[in-house]
Amino acid sequence: INTLSIILIVFVFISVFNIYTIIKSHSNLEKSSSVNNNNNNNNNNNIKIFNLSKTGENIFVFILDRAVNSYWIDALDIFPEYKEKLDGFTIYPNTVSFSSHTVTIASLYGGYDYLPYELSTNGNYNIKDKHNEALLMIPTSLEQYGYKSSVLEPVYANFNGDLSIFKNYTNISAYNNNSIDNYSISKYLNKSAFNIDENNKINQKNDIIRFSIFRMLPINLRYDFYRNGSWFNLFKSNINSSVYYYAIFSSIKDFINIKEDKSNYYNILHNMITHEPQFFSSDYLPHTQHYPVKDEDLLKYKDEYSVRHFYANIACINVLIDFIEFLKINEVYDNTKIILISDHGAENVNTLKFTDDDMKFYVWFNALFMYKDFRSSGNIKIDTNFMTIADMPYFAVKHIPNIKNTFNNNIITNDYKTNGAYIVKLNNWDIGRQFNNNYNFSTYYFVKDNIFDKNNWKRFKMDSK
Repeated sequence: INTLSIILIVFVFISVFNIYTIIKSHSNLEKSSSVNNNNNNNNNNNIKIFNLSKTGENIFVFILDRAVNSYWIDALDIFPEYKEKLDGFTIYPNTVSFSSHTVTIASLYGGYDYLPYELSTNGNYNIKDKHNEALLMIPTSLEQYGYKSSVLEPVYANFNGDLSIFKNYTNISAYNNNSIDNYSISKYLNKSAFNIDENNKINQKNDIIRFSIFRMLPINLRYDFYRNGSWFNLFKSNINSSVYYYAIFSSIKDFINIKEDKSNYYNILHNMITHEPQFFSSDYLPHTQHYPVKDEDLLKYKDEYSVRHFYANIACINVLIDFIEFLKINEVYDNTKIILISDHGAENVNTLKFTDDDMKFYVWFNALFMYKDFRSSGNIKIDTNFMTIADMPYFAVKHIPNIKNTFNNNIITNDYKTNGAYIVKLNNWDIGRQFNNNYNFSTYYFVKDNIFDKNNWKRFKMDSK
């Protein structure tokens, strides 16, 4: 047997072993993919996964992956009617994330106890454990105040999507998108006979093959092949990712129980609608094929990539307005606190806020942050105070005086950013390419006050090991 034959046999063996491992892991993951800790039957006949009370206190948090704050500001000028329809909201354009990628989203879920630079430079924390802790922080902290929590698509749970981290908490119900995608896509495309479950099985088999190829590729080719989880295939069940995530996001109101009880509820979801803008068109809807963008939008935002990001963000606003009307009709708007926030901005998009070439890079860190308090009303306000995504937990629970993080007994606050914030630029977006005790970065920034002033940004280098 020559050397080439030996190499070929080794590759075949590795591929077979990988396929077996993936099938086994996927089987285990399926068992915990829709954990409902109240033991409710979670199938297509029972998709009411969120709860809102007519007389208690409700909190609803929307995490919109890669939403671009400045496009929402633009929308208020382009569509003046939005100012009234976004009743009671405040938007904070001067908001930063703590990294360039979703992998550090613990800072959003858990606040200032989970910042990537601080955790990494301490070096005594296990990153996965702190991430899981962040996902659980608000639900467990609210439990003693009578809140029940529902979580849809908690990001990187246990660093592999395993929802079993929630199983020991009776006040938390956790779900993955696959619990609601069949209904959502069928509704959006008006195809009641469309069988997502069957198509998902086909896609899973295809993904196994693609992952085996991925494992054999040189490191420098893996990023392009992976394509943010699409595995060199932009379509899910012949449904592109723009349609997939829009369908789920626009159907959220169909998954809500309106209750007459006096209970308190915390609801939080993560959605990729603003992360997957490729098939959005000038009607601010996604389609199953590409349609050209408007010339005037190209003139304003300079390239199609930026224009489609703008369209996807406008689509979010339209869905939000529809959600607001739903809450008002069901008489739960005044007693519901709402937060919309992104984990970070978008890379290489053109905006009207960061027009200086020296500043364009920082769009990546300019996250969306919008907030409506209980009983807040009136035209949307613009607040230019310096904010970060780690303010989210404080805003969610600030109506409860001195509420504490149950894991460390620290008061949940937002004053940590007073003197500025350290932001890391990750060397790799992949959760598996971080280190056990620190995030994988060698460049970081310090910014304070006005993020639109380039003099307020400082850049540093360090050895991430």
